[in-house]
Amino acid sequence: MPASEMLRRERERKANKREERQGRRVLRLPAVVAKTGLGRSLIYESMEKGDFPDSIPLGERAVGWLESEIDAWIDQRIAKRDAARPRIAQLG
Repeated sequence: MPASEMLRRERERKANKREERQGRRVLRLPAVVAKTGLGRSLIYESMEKGDFPDSIPLGERAVGWLESEIDAWIDQRIAKRDAARPRIAQLG
């Protein structure tokens, strides 16, 4: 196998590993606040109501949230917004 092909495959393998890790990335509260625009209190209230992803215990006094679950929550909010909008017929 040519060296260029080996390099290409190695780059592809590393990119795939990076993508896998990103799906399992854990965010701490400041990152969740920044990503969602919600405050700390509202995040915890929404978790209690079942309207927000649950946190993951990381240690005795530390929690985090899976980035993929936060992204899915944001996607659901966008879909809900879009479904509620009246469709405007395009003139053509």
